[in-house]
Amino acid sequence: MDAYNGRANVTRIAFVVVNFDDLFAEYTEEYYKQIDRHLADNPVPGIKVVFYNEKTCFHKSIAMTSATVVNE
Repeated sequence: MDAYNGRANVTRIAFVVVNFDDLFAEYTEEYYKQIDRHLADNPVPGIKVVFYNEKTCFHKSIAMTSATVVNE
């Protein structure tokens, strides 16, 4: 992202769509908790991380402390 535009006043957003290998998405909430813990332990300075939580059979709205979640 810095190679594209290294200016300090630029907002950098990483929009992430994860397709978990979980047919019915029963464990999605636990997966996001693990990702959130990892991001808390390994912050990425200067980048706003946004996850897209796709609606599934066992859909639950997800909230993270270290990233933003768009719940479909």
